[in-house]
Amino acid sequence: MLDVSKALTIDGEEFPFTAHVALPEVQLLGDPVSFPETARLEGWFSAVGDVVHVRGKMDFAARSRCVLCLKESSQALRADFDALFALAPNPEDPDVYLYEGKAIDLTDMATDAATLALPMQWRCRPDCKGLCPVCGADRNITSCSCRLVPEKKNPFAALQQLMSEDESEV
Repeated sequence: MLDVSKALTIDGEEFPFTAHVALPEVQLLGDPVSFPETARLEGWFSAVGDVVHVRGKMDFAARSRCVLCLKESSQALRADFDALFALAPNPEDPDVYLYEGKAIDLTDMATDAATLALPMQWRCRPDCKGLCPVCGADRNITSCSCRLVPEKKNPFAALQQLMSEDESEV
């Protein structure tokens, strides 16, 4: 919880803060992503009336399954956040978070910022070779002797070649 009582008494004055937030598990394209450690938030907050502006950076660790080899892996990530908190919902701005009293729970805002900072495709490492589509062997560990069946001829291959030639002429 972030105590914003000082900011609520002095309009526009910025106050620095550091906070630690436990992030709940989220889903990324159907795969669960967990946060094994608390996220560390650093930033500033200020208020104008009863609207509190919170901004800064967040460092956190995330854990999920690689889309290519299906192994669990962790990554250290950083996200920026810039959010408004209000005592009452604003129908014109649904992105405003709500708070009660003189303390703000940063969990929802931090979870949203962490989710937006996650990679679209989780990989255990940039050069992951994945699993063999024929035998299922992990190609990061061993090379298999499977022969991949060549793809069927694409009926649009000629069109694709023409488009590639047009792009190279530009």
